[in-house]
Amino acid sequence: MTPPGEEGKKASRDPQQGKWQTKLSHAATEKMRAARKNWQLYSFLGLLALVTLLIIIIRACSFIGMRGLDGRQNWFYMTSRASGKCLVAHSVIIFILVLRISLTHMRNLGWNSLLPLDEHIYLHKVVGVLIFVLSWIHTIMHLLNFCKIPCLSSSNSSVSASTSFFPQG
Repeated sequence: MTPPGEEGKKASRDPQQGKWQTKLSHAATEKMRAARKNWQLYSFLGLLALVTLLIIIIRACSFIGMRGLDGRQNWFYMTSRASGKCLVAHSVIIFILVLRISLTHMRNLGWNSLLPLDEHIYLHKVVGVLIFVLSWIHTIMHLLNFCKIPCLSSSNSSVSASTSFFPQG
C-alpha cells in the first residue's frame, strides 16, 4: 500500500547501501551467536573484571586517609596496596583454573553448564596476564612512593623534608 500521490514514484535505493546493511546485520548476527554460544566465558570474564574493580575500590577506600609527610594524599601507596590485594586474589584464581582433578569433579557434577570449564587454559592465560600487569603497577607505585619518602639526616634523627632519596635537580 502506497501513500496517496506516490503511486507512480519508484523508491530509489542505493545498491551499495543495501550491501553494507546486509554485511553489518550479518556481522551483528554472528557476534550475537558467538555471545550466546560462549555466554559462560563472557560471564566469567565480566565477573573477574567486577571482582577486580571491587577489590581496587575497597582497598583504595581503606587507605583513603593515608597522608604523606607533606600532608597530601599518598596516591602511590593507595595504588600499590590495591594492586597488591588484587595480586593475592588473582594468584588464588590462577591456581583454581588448573586444578585438573577438581575440574573433572565439577564436570561430573554438571557444573559445565554454568562455568566455562572447557576454557580453563585460556582463562589461566588471561589471569596470568592480569597478574603480570598488576605486579608491574604494584612495583612501580612502590618505587614512586619511595621517591617521595624523605631521608633521615645523619646529624640528628629527625626527618628532614627537604632531602629525599633522589636528588632534585
